[in-house]
Order: sequence, then structure tokens, then C-alpha cells
Amino acid sequence: MDKFTYKNGRVQINIKTIELGNDLCVAIWGGEKPHIGTITLSVARPSLADESRSSSTTSTINITGHKDDEVAKPVSEMLSAKLNKNVAVTCGIHIVNITLEEIKEIISVTINWAERYIENSIL
Repeated sequence: MDKFTYKNGRVQINIKTIELGNDLCVAIWGGEKPHIGTITLSVARPSLADESRSSSTTSTINITGHKDDEVAKPVSEMLSAKLNKNVAVTCGIHIVNITLEEIKEIISVTINWAERYIENSIL
């Protein structure tokens, strides 16, 4: 089980992973009121455009009014396609009056984390 924490001003992100056999479960939470805002499940498959590349199909469940899928879905799809695993991500980051810059920071930090996780898993 890996844990990652990031803090910059009002932006606080925690990520924890649990490997379940060949599958991967990822929890992403933070802000003033962590919660479950979305759940994604990505299943690895050959790309529809080029079968020599891997891709994924993702199902998403959102709590009404939550936008946490904007963080969870790219992480889930990237991990699934690159690691050839089923990947479930739950995400809930709540920051009151969040700014566009903070949203971009959260997305950037979580995608960078996923890229590093993939690099470390492939080594």
C-alpha cells in the first residue's frame, strides 16, 4: 500500500493505493471536507484505433452535483491502460470557493502522481 500527500496553500491531496491481486484500488481525497464524490472503474483493453496499443473503458458513478470525476477519470484510465489492470478510483476533494487555478493544480498533481506510479510499477 502506497500513500502520497501534497499540500500547497488551500490545496491538500492524499492518495492511497491498495493492490488487490492484479487489480488496483486508488483513493484520492482532500480539502476541508474529504468525501466520496465519484467512483470510476477502468478496464484495460486493446485500443479501438490501434490494437497494438492499450487503452481502457471507464464507468463512472457521481454523487449528484460533484465534479470529482474530472480528477478520478484520467487517473483511472491512465493507470488501467498503462499497467493493464482493472483500476477503481474513489475521489472526493472539497475546497470551499475553489478557484480555476486550484482545480488545474489538483488535476496536474494527480496526473503527475499517476505517471510516477506507473514508472515505479514498470521498473
